[in-house]
Amino acid sequence: MTLNYIAAQSVGVVLGIVLFHVARRHIYRRLLDMYRGGDGLVIVLGGYSILLMAYFLMPFDLALSPDDLLNRLESLPIAIIPGAGHDPVYRVLLVLLDMAATIPAGMFRAVTGRDMPFQAQLARGIAVILPLTVASLFILSITPYLVFLVSRTAGVALGIGFMESLKGKDLWKRHYRYAQYVPVAFPAYIVLLMLADGLLIDRWQGIDEALRNLEPRQLLPLWSLYIATKAEAARNVVVTAAMFVPVGKMIWLRRGFWSRGAGLSAFLAFTLSLAMQFGRLIKPGLTPDFTDPFVSAAAAAVAFRAMPGLWKLFENEAINTVRLDSYVVELARASRLFAVEVQLRLRPRTLREEF
Repeated sequence: MTLNYIAAQSVGVVLGIVLFHVARRHIYRRLLDMYRGGDGLVIVLGGYSILLMAYFLMPFDLALSPDDLLNRLESLPIAIIPGAGHDPVYRVLLVLLDMAATIPAGMFRAVTGRDMPFQAQLARGIAVILPLTVASLFILSITPYLVFLVSRTAGVALGIGFMESLKGKDLWKRHYRYAQYVPVAFPAYIVLLMLADGLLIDRWQGIDEALRNLEPRQLLPLWSLYIATKAEAARNVVVTAAMFVPVGKMIWLRRGFWSRGAGLSAFLAFTLSLAMQFGRLIKPGLTPDFTDPFVSAAAAAVAFRAMPGLWKLFENEAINTVRLDSYVVELARASRLFAVEVQLRLRPRTLREEF
């Protein structure tokens, strides 16, 4: 441990304390007012978007010195599609997952620009994607992929389009409609999990050979996180959690709003993840991670618990956007009646106060 390392940790602790007090006195109250005013979805999607940008830029090892910048520019590892060395289906899946991760960011653009047309909302999303991609060029341990410019833009567009499609929809009816698709979606989801984990290959090895190659300490929970760097450990936890969040969501869709199912979600995700780790054990070139079942169980349980509140936020958004559109139409009619040109720039919170 060096003196610079100790100094950096000390500065981080001080900054954390300062930010906590500032957030508690100012940001928390503002967020609470937004939530009470009906903008809870803005808070949730905004927080997700911030965390997503931080994830894209991890581990934040910026090239700041002139030598680092010069070396980075000389050997810039730009590639087109991720997953080099894997089969095409796996590489396409990586692109689709990257696109899916940016869909909530597009939804955030939609709920913060409710009175803007689709093109303007998409332009706002691209205005964030491009600087983020440029910033990744200066992260020493990141390989930028050109296809991510397309996939992330498509994800933002899908998120905006999804929020537009919710206007005036009865989400209670959609809840039951989506629940009917779960028996078909769950097996397809398992196949995608196995494909993403590298289990759908032809080569196998015997269980005796696999056990000989297995070290006893690999069976310890959190061991894989301990031997990895902090950035790698964080990425592994985030990716594993994201892979098993759909388990909690699908169980919630089948069991309804007020039923209990967090324990069932955790048990099913744990069992499924544990089976996949044993599959990795007997696949050549793959290493099981017995920390994943615990992360998977926690992610599925939290997703089940969070779904009623999230669904309610989307339901309120569907109702309030219709009210906003109706209010705009009536205001435009009144302006034409009195021959007055009105510039429509309404805030959703003001509209809710009217109703």
